[in-house]
Amino acid sequence: MPNPDESEKVVKVYPSPAVTYVNFEFQKEYDKANSLVIFNFIGKKVYEAPSMPQKLTLNVSDYYRGTYIYQVRDRTGNIIDSGKFLVTK
Repeated sequence: MPNPDESEKVVKVYPSPAVTYVNFEFQKEYDKANSLVIFNFIGKKVYEAPSMPQKLTLNVSDYYRGTYIYQVRDRTGNIIDSGKFLVTK
C-alpha cells in the first residue's frame, strides 16, 4: 500500500540512504524552470541547480555522512516540494 505522503510528492528521491549518488525524479508538475537546492544538516547550501531536468542524478560520494534537506522551487521561488535524504559511507 503506498504511503499517502508519497502520493503528494512532486519529486521522488531515491535511494535513501545514499552512498555514491541520489536521484531526483519529477512525478508530476515538471517545469524546466524549477530549481533544486540542497542544504546540509546545519543549513549550509551544498548544491543548487537553477534549471532542473526531469531526472537528475547527483553524485554524493564527496558529501559528509548525514541528513540533507532538499527544496524544489518554482520559477517564482516558491517551494513546491521539500524533504530529506540520508548519505551513508
